[in-house]
Amino acid sequence: MIKKYILAICAAVGAGIALGAAYWAQQAGLFDFHTLLIYKDALVAYVAEYPWRALMIYMAIYTVESSLALPISGLLTVAGGYLFGAALGATAAILSATVGATLLFLSTRYFLGRFFESLYAQRLPAIHGEFRQYGGWYLVVLRLIPMMPFFLTNILAALSPISLEAYIVGTIIGVVPSTVLLAIAGRELTALHSMSDIFTPHVIGAFLLMAAVVLLPLLLYRVVWPRISSSRFFVD
Repeated sequence: MIKKYILAICAAVGAGIALGAAYWAQQAGLFDFHTLLIYKDALVAYVAEYPWRALMIYMAIYTVESSLALPISGLLTVAGGYLFGAALGATAAILSATVGATLLFLSTRYFLGRFFESLYAQRLPAIHGEFRQYGGWYLVVLRLIPMMPFFLTNILAALSPISLEAYIVGTIIGVVPSTVLLAIAGRELTALHSMSDIFTPHVIGAFLLMAAVVLLPLLLYRVVWPRISSSRFFVD
């Protein structure tokens, strides 16, 4: 028990230090779209000289960002698409986001559960009911349609009955559409002037189409199939 509390305190202190450093870096403009444009040539040169090292550094930064829920995932995904190409950049971002989210999930479930249970006590009954009814598909919906912040979804999922396997699969499926589109947009980095330039009508339409494809099985299983199976055609 004592060891568990010591680990929780160490995790909280480490997270606090990382958040403080991230806040300083953001205030200093290190995680800014214009900073990315300024240093893009130097970054490209580093990737060309040390491709695997650069990829590992990128994934480590992305994992930390996801586990601490820093508001720079979009920028990192665009940078990954530009530096490593859309396919590799998107893959690295998806894997890193999943690992980071899973770290927060596990730390909440096994170390910080009581703290967050008291903090979000009013939301938990409704969230538990949704996860019991829909399982990992409810997590997919929360990822695709951000009704709550990414980090809050991770925390509430950790307090729910969802299994670790369903959480990981749901996270991967849920982050794929937006990550792929941002990585593809990153290939045109030199033509962009701000993050808002990415969200053109074509990009938004493509995202909605991909989200619809992902959600279609849930719609068929939960809405269409019960009505069909209860119709006279299926009655002996």
